[in-house]
Amino acid sequence: MVIENEDLMVLSHLRKNARSSLVAISQETNIPQSTLYEKLRNYEQTVIKKHTCLLQFEKLGYNVEIKMAIKAKKSTKHSLLSYIKAHQNVNSAFYINGGYDYFVECVS
Repeated sequence: MVIENEDLMVLSHLRKNARSSLVAISQETNIPQSTLYEKLRNYEQTVIKKHTCLLQFEKLGYNVEIKMAIKAKKSTKHSLLSYIKAHQNVNSAFYINGGYDYFVECVS
């Protein structure tokens, strides 16, 4: 897929607010709504991985955010990952390199 300047404008608007209406994006970019609709359908098949939601955890009563790098014994990596994935306070977890095994973001 060739990314043109118009595509970058549309994708930028979607990244700022994925719930923006096509009418609003059309007014801001001067791109017809029908063109935006076709572009969005194409993006969903090519470059948009998923639509998601970002939460303000403090408004839900989670006032502490914890970010940690974890190093695990080889024999416990699988069970640790299962525990991390299942824990209710884990927001995200990533496998990393550089001396550690996982980077975990938690809220409490």
